[in-house]
Amino acid sequence: DPRHALALATELRAGGIRAEVTLDPKRNLMQQFTYAERKGIPIVLIAGSDERAAGKVTIRFVQVRQERKIDRDEIASRVGNEIREWGNFVTMNLQKP
Repeated sequence: DPRHALALATELRAGGIRAEVTLDPKRNLMQQFTYAERKGIPIVLIAGSDERAAGKVTIRFVQVRQERKIDRDEIASRVGNEIREWGNFVTMNLQKP
């Protein structure tokens, strides 16, 4: 459901964090990670069906290629903290259900 990713982006933008949403079903996760790396985007959020079902979002640190799950309710504060460390741009990918 693209509304989930768009709602996350809206929430992040309201907190002063630049966010981009990719809904292109032709671009897989690896293509998204490559795009983020080329653009210098430090953090990618993954909001797929598994994450939504668990009330989580996966946060991926592009440069070090590490991921961890965070609670959906903590997204703005947690990402805000990470952004201060990594940079001020987030891209999100909505995985196919």
